[in-house]
Amino acid sequence: MALRDAHIESEKARLRSATIWLTLGLWAFAGVTFAGSIQLGGRMALSAPVVVWLGLGTLSGMSLSLVLHQLVRRVQLRCARARWTLLICAAVVLAGAQAVVDGALHTVVNRAFGLPTDGWFNPAHFGMNSLIYMGLFGFYAATLELIAMTERAAAHARESALYAAQAAEARELAREAQVRLLQLQMNPHFLFNTLNSISSLVGAGRFADADRMIARLSDFLRVSLQSTAEGVSPLGRELEALEAYLEIESVRFSDTLNLQIDCPEALHAAPTPTLILQPLLEAAIHHAHASPDGSRKMRLIIRQDDDRLVIRAIDTSLTATRAPGVESDGLETVRRRLEVIYGPAASMHVAAPADGFRIEISLPIARDPRPRT
Repeated sequence: MALRDAHIESEKARLRSATIWLTLGLWAFAGVTFAGSIQLGGRMALSAPVVVWLGLGTLSGMSLSLVLHQLVRRVQLRCARARWTLLICAAVVLAGAQAVVDGALHTVVNRAFGLPTDGWFNPAHFGMNSLIYMGLFGFYAATLELIAMTERAAAHARESALYAAQAAEARELAREAQVRLLQLQMNPHFLFNTLNSISSLVGAGRFADADRMIARLSDFLRVSLQSTAEGVSPLGRELEALEAYLEIESVRFSDTLNLQIDCPEALHAAPTPTLILQPLLEAAIHHAHASPDGSRKMRLIIRQDDDRLVIRAIDTSLTATRAPGVESDGLETVRRRLEVIYGPAASMHVAAPADGFRIEISLPIARDPRPRT
């Protein structure tokens, strides 16, 4: 990141230097050209008043060039035709202004040196000088715009490269989440407890319950093993997978696991990153301390707050004062995925109030969580 920022600053410095040299070079050339034409024309000597007039005219031209430079830098028009039209009009106006300034400076300098004056405005000189300055300002504006286009193209290339890197990281994080969940599923204790419970149900003649448990295990494995290239699922599908996971986990806790899912049906179609809910409940289950009656009470509350989706996992049975850190139980993976997909638009907070701990995620509901490419 620091290397990329240093490269950007170096590129900006190079462009600023190019603009400065362009301005100095253009008006130095203009001053020398005017002096040469006066000398070769023989209409007036290259005397001190003429040199002062040329110097002041060059400085005023540079000053007006700054106006054109700021116009190129600050005006944000995406339409190329509109930008070029504006620059051409600005070059014409500035050329006329510079021609007027030339006439006024000529009068002021002559008076300062005690020379006769013919008035500050000469239509013939104004027309000729305007044409000359149109060429100068037009060339200057075109060159500045080409430099700005180069800068915008470089910035777009950097942004595209950044988005590509973020997309690659998002895909990798999604893959890591799926691998991690697969490892959880293949955990010997998890499988042993699940299969042992199924065996006990069969032994007790509770074939319907055993069949239901097998179906839930199958659902959980199927959902977790599905490879979603875009990394996005409807919130309703995520809740279904979560219910399957919790029904299996409840076997380990002898039906003392009590979860309430509070989510309006209108939000079931909201796109969410795949496998974003399971790590929250996993943290709640494996860090929870049972209440005196042995139960573990948790709530998953999902709400829409303006244009944001807010997900809260609350364990109301935890009596310890320490909540699981963001670095534990996959929460760090969740945080990294949110950061890569949404940037600063998403957030995750872990808190430990007196009555338990809470994990809260807030993300844009209207933004598609597909990795940016």
